[in-house]
Amino acid sequence: MSYQIQTIDALAYKKLFIRLPESHKGKNGSLLCIGGSPGMAGAILLAAKAALFSGAGLINVLMLDSNSAHVDVSLPEIMIRAPHHLVAEQIQQISPNTIILGPGLEPNELNYKMMLQTLLIDLPIVIDAGALSLLAQYDDLMEVLKKRKSRTVLTPHPGEAAKLLKKLTQDVQKNRELSCLELVERTRAIIVLKGQETLVAEDDKTIFRCREGNSGMSSAGMGDILTGTIGALIAQAKNYKINLFNACLLGVQIHSLSADRLVEKGIGPIGLTATEVVNEIRKLLN
Repeated sequence: MSYQIQTIDALAYKKLFIRLPESHKGKNGSLLCIGGSPGMAGAILLAAKAALFSGAGLINVLMLDSNSAHVDVSLPEIMIRAPHHLVAEQIQQISPNTIILGPGLEPNELNYKMMLQTLLIDLPIVIDAGALSLLAQYDDLMEVLKKRKSRTVLTPHPGEAAKLLKKLTQDVQKNRELSCLELVERTRAIIVLKGQETLVAEDDKTIFRCREGNSGMSSAGMGDILTGTIGALIAQAKNYKINLFNACLLGVQIHSLSADRLVEKGIGPIGLTATEVVNEIRKLLN
């Protein structure tokens, strides 16, 4: 297989997200975040916070843990509600232009049914975490994914990539580039293969490699905030005439660069948190 590798150089795109005096929240995208099963509500809240700090105009959360589906007083801008069994109708009522699916989602039969309904909706979707496990587990979900008209972004770490490819994690790591391209072929989605020097690809011709990032990012919540950041940038991309793939590249680079900037200031790598990276992402986008 012949392909080229390019270093991600996407920071110039952030200038396109300029806020004009007449800007309003509707112009800055409406993002729906689905996840947060019992015991894992923090994951979807981290993703939603990252989306808020990355500029999304409106953010709704469908919190799968009904006991956690209430206002977060630290983030009152985020609208949180519990899903009902007709989730497709609920999504239509919320009327987002982009969805993120998976942070804190338990891969069970109930969430399989919810995911199937969600994949059938003609909107860009960013899929992470538990939703990736469901994709690996249910062949019919994979078939629906491959037939989607709107773009889909998958953000697996090596273990999740291995499940999707039905191979061992060490085999994914032996040739990350080839594994990334195999995922593109298998899913027909944009792939963000996380890890040391995250890889991004949308076809079998070019892989984009992120040179930023550090060991401090190997902590809880970093993947959730990457998903939220990418989702927010995609939600804004159409109104700012930015290619969806370029929005993904910017999200990956700004996420890793934010962690590097914090380490340069003496914040980490030991003890670096996802919340700290979110705050830095906002600084770098402005």
